[in-house]
Amino acid sequence: MPRARPLTAAAFAAALVAAAAAFAADDTVVNGLVRNAWYWQARARSDKAEEAWKQVLEAAPDNPDALAAIGSFNARAGRLQQAREALATRSSSALASDRCSRKRASSRTTDAS
Repeated sequence: MPRARPLTAAAFAAALVAAAAAFAADDTVVNGLVRNAWYWQARARSDKAEEAWKQVLEAAPDNPDALAAIGSFNARAGRLQQAREALATRSSSALASDRCSRKRASSRTTDAS
């Protein structure tokens, strides 16, 4: 059986660049979907806005704006359990994001010393 060759630095760098490009493309798509949702919401088209926010959640399940909007739509429609779930997910996502931000800030101050 042939031995697996170690990943060369060039191949590793190429993989990192490809991954970064994929994340940037995903971010661009999500930003476009969010703009579309806000567009419909600003025009008081709650039917289209709700569908647009659902598309945002398909692309980015932890998007705080989409979770808040969907929670709000569900609450107004009397779907209280779904509203609670969306808002609970938003809260837990916000807590996780806040923890990551604090860790990054802490590591930056430690690195700067």
